[in-house]
Amino acid sequence: MRQLSPERVDKLKHISRESRRPAAASGDAMADAPFIVEAMFLMAAADGQITTGEIQRFADSVTTILGDVSESDLEGMLSEMNSALEEEGWDRRARAVGRALKGGPGAEMAFRLATAVAFIDDSVTAEESVAFDEMATAMEIPADRAHEIMSEVHRQLFG
Repeated sequence: MRQLSPERVDKLKHISRESRRPAAASGDAMADAPFIVEAMFLMAAADGQITTGEIQRFADSVTTILGDVSESDLEGMLSEMNSALEEEGWDRRARAVGRALKGGPGAEMAFRLATAVAFIDDSVTAEESVAFDEMATAMEIPADRAHEIMSEVHRQLFG
């Protein structure tokens, strides 16, 4: 696993900050937060393995969304989401997250941050590619808009 350069880390932090702006004006921002966090987790888990880089990106985004989160709180969130994933499966959890976020400002923010998690290692697996489509559909993000978001995130990360 390669280390992230300081420039890449700064770009990821910028994406997280920019993604927060639209929801910050919404009273639903905090209500959406658990689902946004779970969308990122699900994308990291889509290919069956969560890399160190994905965990680092996930932790940075959680802090951006929820504020100062202790390591034990982060571990607790990961444990709860992992248990739900094991019990219900990826498809069912993605549909539940999509239902909770669809039509609201949290949907695009969640999709953008989940995309950044998946792109962190500069490669997208076949499973992640399918997951993008399924997550966008569950959140009712049109395919053209989902591809636009993915392109924007890729440009922000890799120039």
